[in-house]
Amino acid sequence: MKKFQIEIRETLSHIEEISASSLDEAISIAMRMYKSEEIILDYQNHTDTEFIEVC
Repeated sequence: MKKFQIEIRETLSHIEEISASSLDEAISIAMRMYKSEEIILDYQNHTDTEFIEVC
């Protein structure tokens, strides 16, 4: 039997509405919120699963 390496890649997605004076500030706020676990993505945020052969 042959052996194959298969990568399983899941995508999680969440949209957060953030008030800020610029896009850069909004991204910084979102990153801080994510890193401090104010925003937590889990199975309810699942949008896609891919199965990819690793070469």
